[in-house]
Amino acid sequence: MAEADEDAAIIVLGTTLDDLKLMQRSNVTVAGAIGVDDVTTLIEGHGITKLVLDIGEPAFGHPLVDALLATGLPTAAIEWSPAPPGRSRNTDLKLQPGLDADDAIAAVLDWVAEDVLLHPDRRRSRLRREVGARLP
Repeated sequence: MAEADEDAAIIVLGTTLDDLKLMQRSNVTVAGAIGVDDVTTLIEGHGITKLVLDIGEPAFGHPLVDALLATGLPTAAIEWSPAPPGRSRNTDLKLQPGLDADDAIAAVLDWVAEDVLLHPDRRRSRLRREVGARLP
């Protein structure tokens, strides 16, 4: 995703397989391991407006997933089980399990660009989109 849209600031909440390699990109910041108590502070501090949860497999009841969802921010995630009628939000992006990685990235990039807020980018003297979250 970082390669696909260099104008979007990607804030990674958590760790990745290779944090240092990912942070070589000018549009990516990796916060490192986070706890439930860090979620609100990090989201507010980075001005995150949308979340992309890459949990890979079902994580029902996971405290960090619950804390991220409790923020009320629009969320892109794999829909492991359909939401009951009336409980689904139309601002969320629901990805199907088993979706090809390229198709998932394209869907997320389209979703990120919808109604996105622009933030000043002091490094490039222009505005940039800001979105993102990843579970450890």
